[in-house]
Amino acid sequence: MALENACTPNGSIPLSLWAGSKFPKAKSLLPTTVSLLQNWKQTTPLFLQNNDLLLAAPLQALAARTSDIQLDNWLKQGISQVRSLLTPDGIKPFPDLIREYRISLRELFSYLRIKNIIQECGISLREPNLLPPFIHKCMGKLPKTKALSLCYNTLLLQNKLTKPSYMSKWESELGKHFPIEMWHHAQKLTKQASHSLNQWETFCKLTMRWYLVPTKLAHIYPGSDNRCWGCHNCEGSLYHIFWTCTHITTLWRDIHALLHKILGVKVPQTPECFLLHIFPDTLPEETIFFTIHCLMATKTAIAHRWKSPLTPTLPEILGRLDSTHAYERMASRLTSSQSRYKTRWKSWVDYRKGEPHQGL
Repeated sequence: MALENACTPNGSIPLSLWAGSKFPKAKSLLPTTVSLLQNWKQTTPLFLQNNDLLLAAPLQALAARTSDIQLDNWLKQGISQVRSLLTPDGIKPFPDLIREYRISLRELFSYLRIKNIIQECGISLREPNLLPPFIHKCMGKLPKTKALSLCYNTLLLQNKLTKPSYMSKWESELGKHFPIEMWHHAQKLTKQASHSLNQWETFCKLTMRWYLVPTKLAHIYPGSDNRCWGCHNCEGSLYHIFWTCTHITTLWRDIHALLHKILGVKVPQTPECFLLHIFPDTLPEETIFFTIHCLMATKTAIAHRWKSPLTPTLPEILGRLDSTHAYERMASRLTSSQSRYKTRWKSWVDYRKGEPHQGL
């Protein structure tokens, strides 16, 4: 591998191992080497226990994550490890690095790039006893346990995935239990459905319960009215405002009928489907993708009328879907994914051609 690394740009194979980036393409790489690199990329996260390998990496590994950073001067000043830049709260302030390592003020841009990479990875200096044995081994602190036994022991001690509180809260309100894998699959489908960051943000705000609904506002400001802005009868919980309020249930029935008319498939009119995007396995994936667009248009319209007793109308939802369709069409051209776009939006295009002004 040393000979192969010498033939790659900047000898980047070792840096790619540390940084978890795409491995360099070189004609000189043997198939066995490519296989080993891919195996490393797939299996290493299992040993890290939600830590980033950059905690144990040499400083040069940061250069594998971006092409606009120069670290030669940092190395000359004695900063050889990424962890030398870290504190329990994140990266050290630039003035502290100037005092500690005599870094030049001209390195401010490099510092900002390093800070951006570290923040993207979400890494910080942790107590040694909180780091898994695999990280210690990568740091050069060799345990008595041999490498293979160390990896097996780490896999056997893997902590079970725990659900965030927002998942438990939804399950409590719905009276149902969903495996965490179903939650992750719903999030994955939603992210894959659209190029729009706004759609993904709206989905996160709802599922992670970020909206300041009347019940939450009443908890923050004691004495304020905790009733729903729409019906003024029930407590304005997140679940009520987006699902059980009498002003909203009619809208969801219209959306359910619209989906059936466009797709020819009856999507279950349940809160887990319409709010959380946890769909049954029987629905085709392309059907799910358009359904997500329709549901997101509806939930965005509800949020757009926040603190208002007015309910979104079906023509408004259709207009939002037209806008989403136009956005996805432009995005597909930029990303060379027209074939996927046409498959996902064919039913909508046919529907709008047949009834351009009639809605339902």
